[in-house]
Amino acid sequence: MVKTESMEEAIRKKKKERGYAFIPYLAMDDPDMDKTLEIADLYIKRGAASIELGLPFTDPVADGVILQRAFRRILKKPFKISRVLTTLRKLSAAHPGFPFIVMGYANIFYQYGMEKISLDMERAGVRALVVPDLPFEEKLRNPQIADSSIPWVNFITLSSSPERIRTVVEKSHGFIYLVSVKGITGTTEPDFREVEPLARQIKAVKDIPVIIGFGIKSKKQIAEILRFSDGFIIGSRFHEIIEKIPDKDILPALSRELDLILL
Repeated sequence: MVKTESMEEAIRKKKKERGYAFIPYLAMDDPDMDKTLEIADLYIKRGAASIELGLPFTDPVADGVILQRAFRRILKKPFKISRVLTTLRKLSAAHPGFPFIVMGYANIFYQYGMEKISLDMERAGVRALVVPDLPFEEKLRNPQIADSSIPWVNFITLSSSPERIRTVVEKSHGFIYLVSVKGITGTTEPDFREVEPLARQIKAVKDIPVIIGFGIKSKKQIAEILRFSDGFIIGSRFHEIIEKIPDKDILPALSRELDLILL
């Protein structure tokens, strides 16, 4: 049986092999679950350290208009966690040992049950959970999260104080999700002069991988952020392509985009 790497192990391994950890975001079921399997396969073949698989939500407070439209497309169809778990098991069977991330909003997790969703996701091959509207303090208060065997990833933002950074980082596992803009995904160009000092503050507190997300879409940006981080997440740019391209042409179009942006 192939051992699934922890999230931190996977990031460090890719950083050593190619100089960075590439983590694409993929909203599950856009345009359908079969295509989700195919796109994930492409990302893994192109060297992804992990894939952040997104669950659609009606009020995605952290996501910009591109992902909002993706969620609306998905939610026109029945969407159940049971289908998510089935797809995750298929992905894990096709890619034994690959560590997946699942991102969703808190209401989905509360409705399903915090402990149950953590256990079921882990059994399906998930090695980290990202819940952007679940405050850090709530995670600490909830024993089902605090005692989870897989990390519930914490965020650092441009408004985080040095004291806040220390408190969050000391309690974090897997990686730190460093938000590069003041705003939502895919809408604003990051100013890395603001982001770099935060990344270095995180590293000064603890040797934990720092992954940059929000607004990342070009090779130039990636080259700049890799001076002070371990990797990056890209999502909106890919779903912009998925939205505009006929289904049969999605994989070639995404492959061309990867050629343009990856170092």
